[in-house]
Amino acid sequence: MLAIEQDRLDVLAADEESAAIRAVFDWSYRALSPAEARMFGLLGLHTGCDISIPAAAALAGSDPVSTHILLEGLANAHLLEEVSLDRYRFHDLLRV
Repeated sequence: MLAIEQDRLDVLAADEESAAIRAVFDWSYRALSPAEARMFGLLGLHTGCDISIPAAAALAGSDPVSTHILLEGLANAHLLEEVSLDRYRFHDLLRV
């Protein structure tokens, strides 16, 4: 049932403990600065598994230093994870 990507959060929300997952993601998103929220939305356009700082900068039309700061902010909010030096990805549930 978890194989249907679009329904993963709904399937996990089948019990009370898991129902909080969607709310936690929502709280994290609402706490973002406008620039972080914009970057988060732009990253959703990227089809790869992960993204480098230079690629994210190109996607956002920004410089790598500013982009790195935004990506770190998203990682600190637990909306991205740093998978290797200068590469980030969404949590599997958020990528969907």
